[in-house]
Amino acid sequence: MTWPVLIALLFAVIAEKESHFDPAAWNRDEDSVGIVQIRRCVIDDINEAYGLDFSYADRWSPYRSRLIFALCMALNAERYRKETGKEPDVEALVRMWNGGPDGYREPETLEYWRAVKPIFERVRKQWQKGRGVCSR
Repeated sequence: MTWPVLIALLFAVIAEKESHFDPAAWNRDEDSVGIVQIRRCVIDDINEAYGLDFSYADRWSPYRSRLIFALCMALNAERYRKETGKEPDVEALVRMWNGGPDGYREPETLEYWRAVKPIFERVRKQWQKGRGVCSR
């Protein structure tokens, strides 16, 4: 599976898990916003790492959320490679989305991974069959 396909599938999986595809979803306790529940620290990390100027309001846009998600995945994958000398697998990427750059080794992110894994497996199988990620 190529990186762009993996990121597209992960975006769909995380959107299903986090918001049930609702771009207006908002977790007030964590200030996680939008279709994939982006926190302010993600915006700060992306802007600093890539010299960009995403705003906190961009989290509400599904289009901009997809860009932010892809950039965050790339940044976390780069950090993972530097720390481990290996390519991140799906579990590591999902756990870093949930727990930040160190999330792949944090025990607290295992529950999140266990919840996301069956969704990912279903979506991956649909993609492999050529049915698309939105088919059930």
